[in-house]
Amino acid sequence: MQPGDQAVAPLLRAPTLSTGTRGPEGLAACRTQCDMPHRHVLIPPCSCSHFQLGKSRSHAMAIYPTFSRYAHNVLLNGEFIILDERSDCYLILEAPASLELESALTEGGEQSESVRALLDMGILELSNQRQAVRRVTVREHGIGDYEWRFSRQFHQAVPDTGMCIRALKNLLWAKTLLTTQGFHNAMNSLRTLKATRANTTHLPTECSEQKRSCESAAAAIAVVALWLPYRVECLEYSMSLSRLLLSLGICPMFRIGVQRYDFLSHAWVEVGGQVLGDDPNLPKRMYPIVEI
Repeated sequence: MQPGDQAVAPLLRAPTLSTGTRGPEGLAACRTQCDMPHRHVLIPPCSCSHFQLGKSRSHAMAIYPTFSRYAHNVLLNGEFIILDERSDCYLILEAPASLELESALTEGGEQSESVRALLDMGILELSNQRQAVRRVTVREHGIGDYEWRFSRQFHQAVPDTGMCIRALKNLLWAKTLLTTQGFHNAMNSLRTLKATRANTTHLPTECSEQKRSCESAAAAIAVVALWLPYRVECLEYSMSLSRLLLSLGICPMFRIGVQRYDFLSHAWVEVGGQVLGDDPNLPKRMYPIVEI
C-alpha cells in the first residue's frame, strides 16, 4: 500500500482517454501509463486537523505547503496536473481548486479542502519557504486522441541481430522492474544508471556513427517488442530504449509529457532534442512533467 491509499475510495474503470472523475473541490486522479486503462478514483475529504498556514500564531515564521520530492507538477492553462510518482497516479485539480493551491503555495493562509487532502496524502508537505509555481499557458496544446503504436515512418533503420538481442534484454529488464518493483523504483533505477554513466556518455554529432546507433536502437526495440507475448507500452519502450542508449555511450533524455483535454500522458525519448521512434511534434504538443 502506498502513502495516501487509505484516503482513496474504491476504484472506478473508465475509457483510456478521459478527463477523470470529479472528487472534492474538483480533485481527480488517474494512472500514469497512457497506453493502459487509467485508474480513476474519488478522493473523500481528509481527516487531517485544520490549521492556519502562513504566519504562525506562536512565532513569526511563515509556513507554506510545498510539493514533495516525487510529486511532479505543472500549472497548465490554469489547472494543476500532478504526477505522484510513488503511487503511480495523476491528480488533476480543476481551475477553482488550482487557484486555491497556487495561493497556498505562494501566500500561505488558510487551507482549502483540496490542499488539506493533498497534505494528508503526502503530495504536499510543510516548509518555511515558498515554492515557485511552474505556470504554462499555451493556446494550441495537446496531440489529440493520440494512439501510440510502432509506426514504420518513425523507424527507418534496419537493426542487426546483435542490437536486437540487446533490445530484448532491455525490454525484459523494463517489464520485470515495473512489474516487481513498481513505477517509482523503476524511475529511480533509471536515474541512478544515468548518473553513474554521466562521465562516459555524450550526445552524438549530426552525422556520426552513434547517431545511426540511436536510430538502430529505437528500431530494434520496436522490432523485438512485436515478438513478445504481451503489449509493450510507451513507458516500457522508453525506459528500455534509454537504458540501451546508455549502454552504447549515448546520453538520452527520458520524458513523460501530459495533455489536459482529453487527459493523456505519454513517455518518449529524445537525443540531442530529436525524438527517437515517435512523433517528432511531441515536445511541442505535450508538456514534459518528468525528465530524466
